[in-house]
Amino acid sequence: MSVARPPKQSLFLIRMESLRDLLTDIHVLLRSGMTSLPLTIGGTMLLLGLCTANYAILFFLVGFLILVPSLVGGVNALASYMQWDFCKMTLHDVCHLVIPFQVQDSQRAKEAKEEYVVITPWMTMTAFFLGYILQNAAVLYTRESPETPIDETNPDAEGKTVTRKTQAIISLATIVIFILIVIKTRYDGGCEGILRILGASVIGGLLGVGWYSLLREVGQDRLSDLFGIANRLLPPSALANKPIACLPESCQK
Repeated sequence: MSVARPPKQSLFLIRMESLRDLLTDIHVLLRSGMTSLPLTIGGTMLLLGLCTANYAILFFLVGFLILVPSLVGGVNALASYMQWDFCKMTLHDVCHLVIPFQVQDSQRAKEAKEEYVVITPWMTMTAFFLGYILQNAAVLYTRESPETPIDETNPDAEGKTVTRKTQAIISLATIVIFILIVIKTRYDGGCEGILRILGASVIGGLLGVGWYSLLREVGQDRLSDLFGIANRLLPPSALANKPIACLPESCQK
């Protein structure tokens, strides 16, 4: 007994429909991830930092999850207290950092209300993260290599320096492209105007650069480098492969 096979055209249409559904799911996933981007970054890095005992990530999260939200909340609370009418805006639910739970049958829940917003937590936290890693990549690229002659036992030291600079350049280019994508996505969403986007980007970016510079003052970038490259850099003395002689010491009383 033979089984009738569907025509080739039907198989093609079925495959195209499956591909279309897959692309739609990917698009929804990316849009949902962009909506909760700061929380996604914070949760992922908190999990990685605690599981791997990465102090650079944990110190970064102190500024990302505590310093920036406190600053944004204080500035917006000041605007609400002073009743600055020019800071009023209609903030929809999808524009909040955390989408609030609403009762389905409530008419008030369907209406977006005006709030006093100088800068939004979403854009400020995202700009803080991007400014931090942008400064991190720039410092890794401009970091000078030790001015010591390369001996025959370590001929690959120059190649490792080139690799570090190449990784930093790729990171810088990727971060700049991602910054443009974030700004365009946020602007197209209608959550905030171009002035609030630029203001939050400048404030958050400067905070990120400043927080990185503060952490960099301790531990030779080991408490600030999110890329993990500074932890693998060795001092020039560690690269020297020379014989060491241990001589006994005589104690004279």
